[in-house]
Amino acid sequence: MKDRWLGVGAAAFIIVGIVGLLFAGAVSGPGTTRSGAGTSGTAASGAGTVDGFASNGERIYYSGVGSNGPISVAWAYQSGFPGMMGQGMMGRTGCVMCHGADGRGRVIRMMGPVVEVPDIRYATLTSPHQETSGTTPGWTDAQIAVAVRRGVEPNGKALDSLMPKWEMGDSDMRDVLDYLKELSRR
Repeated sequence: MKDRWLGVGAAAFIIVGIVGLLFAGAVSGPGTTRSGAGTSGTAASGAGTVDGFASNGERIYYSGVGSNGPISVAWAYQSGFPGMMGQGMMGRTGCVMCHGADGRGRVIRMMGPVVEVPDIRYATLTSPHQETSGTTPGWTDAQIAVAVRRGVEPNGKALDSLMPKWEMGDSDMRDVLDYLKELSRR
């Protein structure tokens, strides 16, 4: 029994390390162009910046911090590791952790499971696309908000259990939508 918990603990440390490396690469990796980088981290540090970010939407995307402070999240995913229940494996961060600095998504490999993280740029979400069941219409802003807040697609299907449910107000949601539009222009 003791060996089992030792193995579980070691796996947890490895996963946390991998996630940390992914986060570090997403936030500061080569090719990352985040406006506001290098500022002192306060709203007064430059004209038009929010805590060193170009907008509140960008700040939410990178840090999970909205206009009223950290945005609460609910996780459908239960990691199974002691001390991590209800937090998922990502801890406290924003969308960039999984969707990448460019919002285009990627494949994340984590000790067994492979997660295909989708492209969440606004143009991608709102454009019709082909699926195995035929053409799916693009999402509306309201449907994107439901997906972010409740983890549900417009067709009623649950998003991947690794996707947190953000308890985000309307103003912060509008700011995130604006930032996803900005990512579409890059």
